[in-house]
Amino acid sequence: GKKRWFDEYKGGLFDVSATANISATTSLIKKSIPLTFEEILGEIEWLVLTALAAYQGPAEATVLILLSMIWEIIDVAPSSYAEAAGYRVIHHLSKGQMAMAQAVASKTLAVGFVWSCVCSILVVPLIFILSPENILEVMLLGTLPYIALVQPMITIGVGAENVLHALCMERFSARANYFSTFLMTIPFGTLMTLYFNYNIEGLTAAMCLGSTLSSVLNLSTYYRADWERGMIKCQEVNGVITNEDASVGETIYEEDVTNEIA
Repeated sequence: GKKRWFDEYKGGLFDVSATANISATTSLIKKSIPLTFEEILGEIEWLVLTALAAYQGPAEATVLILLSMIWEIIDVAPSSYAEAAGYRVIHHLSKGQMAMAQAVASKTLAVGFVWSCVCSILVVPLIFILSPENILEVMLLGTLPYIALVQPMITIGVGAENVLHALCMERFSARANYFSTFLMTIPFGTLMTLYFNYNIEGLTAAMCLGSTLSSVLNLSTYYRADWERGMIKCQEVNGVITNEDASVGETIYEEDVTNEIA
């Protein structure tokens, strides 16, 4: 009969034999737990900020929604690049190419910084496209300097976070987000709204400070990361080496890595 276009992909889509590798499956589940709580935490943070904006007034609540859209437009390209680079780091670590992985990670932070600066500048016209009223335009323009100032640092932090995920250090990046949310974003936003009676700029400042704190913590952990240990864990998750090999610190592809670097 006629071969369907997806026949060659059936194995990858429906094959469940990978779950037979109990060690790898367990490792993946462990990796997903902190990431799951991290996503839940982000939803809680957004819910609290939305409630505070609604307390300030309908205009502030509208601006917060528009601001989130603009911020996502600024952040989507640098974050996507950082996420793709994180997968590339995993690729090199799985092959034992630690030097190559470190090179990719360093370039990710540098390129992400430049890309973020460009996106922050080009986003200004979007304010006049998304906002139908002059008062909303004025309020959005008042928050833009906060975002433009901290976005490059946030992008570097996102890049460092993706590298930490590649090194199987998700719990550290999740911990950074916990601290930034409960010690900075929510308390500062609540204080600026309920005590100082500040407008949407107070909430914007709270989000920027919280994101910056998270980025600083992720970047600090990135520079102190044990790459050799992370490479072994990455190989375990991807089923490249056995637990016995990892217990004595053995890696593979050492000769291939030496030849490629040379």
